[in-house]
Amino acid sequence: MRRLLHLLCLLLCCAPFVLDLSGCQAPPEAKAKEPCTVSQDSCGPPEACDLPPASLLDAGSIAVGAARDDAAIDGATIPSAEAGATPGGESIVSKPTTVSITFDDTFIDQMKVKDALRAAGLRATFYVNSARIGEDTYMTEAMLHALEADGHEIAGHTVNHPNLPTVDPDEQRRQICNDRFTLLRMGFRVTSLAYPHGAYSPVTQEIAAACGYNSARSVGSLGCDGCPGGESMAPRDPFAIRTPVSIKCNTTLDAMKNQVLAAERGSGGWVPIVLHHVCNRCGRNSVPPATLIEFFGWLAARAARGTVVRTVHEIIGGDVKPGVPGPPAPLREVQRGNILRNPGFEEDADGDGTPDCWLKGGDGANTFTFGRVPDAHTGSFAERLEVTAFTSGARRILTRQDLGFCAPLAQAGHRYALAAWYKSTTAPRFSVYYREPSGFWKYWTQSRLLPVCGAWCEARWTIPEALPADADSISVSLTLDSVGAITMDDFTLVDTSE
Repeated sequence: MRRLLHLLCLLLCCAPFVLDLSGCQAPPEAKAKEPCTVSQDSCGPPEACDLPPASLLDAGSIAVGAARDDAAIDGATIPSAEAGATPGGESIVSKPTTVSITFDDTFIDQMKVKDALRAAGLRATFYVNSARIGEDTYMTEAMLHALEADGHEIAGHTVNHPNLPTVDPDEQRRQICNDRFTLLRMGFRVTSLAYPHGAYSPVTQEIAAACGYNSARSVGSLGCDGCPGGESMAPRDPFAIRTPVSIKCNTTLDAMKNQVLAAERGSGGWVPIVLHHVCNRCGRNSVPPATLIEFFGWLAARAARGTVVRTVHEIIGGDVKPGVPGPPAPLREVQRGNILRNPGFEEDADGDGTPDCWLKGGDGANTFTFGRVPDAHTGSFAERLEVTAFTSGARRILTRQDLGFCAPLAQAGHRYALAAWYKSTTAPRFSVYYREPSGFWKYWTQSRLLPVCGAWCEARWTIPEALPADADSISVSLTLDSVGAITMDDFTLVDTSE
């Protein structure tokens, strides 16, 4: 029945080869799917763990209200562990080792282990994205102050979690400096940074130092084949701190212990553990609370063997430097006509295969490929997305969600019309997001499914709602949430209120 109604809607709304969906807005129950920037560290095989089919708010995040049933683990008794035992039970000689427990991304489910950390006598470092504070599924400012009051470190993780080397230096400065500046104004003593996705360049490192940070953490390069087990206590590069791979939903308790044991059995040193979600099978970058609490107990007991837990700031040290705001966004007037930059995917200044001012993102359990192809509607290039296996989530190509260079200025209360040319083997849909003054990008709305088009056709959709009062920019995408392929080109976004 729903499919029949969908087809009827298309027949009523759409002329041949021009698919006008002005009256075919998404139903109220349509699920929001936020984008993520894919990184090798954050993405594993889709069959690794269950993922929620409901709305996802960022890479590895959970739906609003999900995984709340295990919140009762707060305050649980920390299990004891034999101090000298390895996962196999053998006794070994340990080299002095220091562990840092680090949590990324501001997720509210990290609060589930607050009492457990206190019970174990452990302090952690929480890397925070300032634009996410107080948003759905993220921690509030009061929660962060409560963590700080328990002795935990509050650190920076950029305003809204971009892949830093893929944006221009001024955008990197806005992301890194403004995040720290905002956290300092909230009263936090911010000296440590973690690069989103563990990605950085020499320019990124210079910017991190100029913004007042004393250190910056990456992801990886410890515990792998040919890699040391631990970072130096005085890191060779404090703006490229190494770690083991981040903890995933299929990381066993023994594997977590082995991240520490690799250093103890080697030359000792520093082991920053990288964590994201604390929940039961809610995403690839998650760990069950019970597993993490057992790990805390095992880790606390290893103090008798010379393995201790410290925050990142306790290891790096240094003064809390004054805040340095990033540069303002480029002064631009609200554009007339098509307000999107690089709407036809022609520009790729760094030659990385991702067109300037666009992102390749998505979420959920699925297998996919992205590619820049010469099969264009106009010009020389188009973008192709193929989903070859699908269980949940979505994949999309979307306009870059930044703080000023790529994201177009938009006016609250105005209405916008979106169009794109595409050909596909499955039904895509438009998805739209807006930016709040804090820099947080929020899902706004989506169209109904568009028809399958074997040859180039244009879809047009006038967004039925006016831009919300707290919005100042728009991001748009074409999204697949089923097996199939789409080639897309020549996007248009215009202000119909002008």
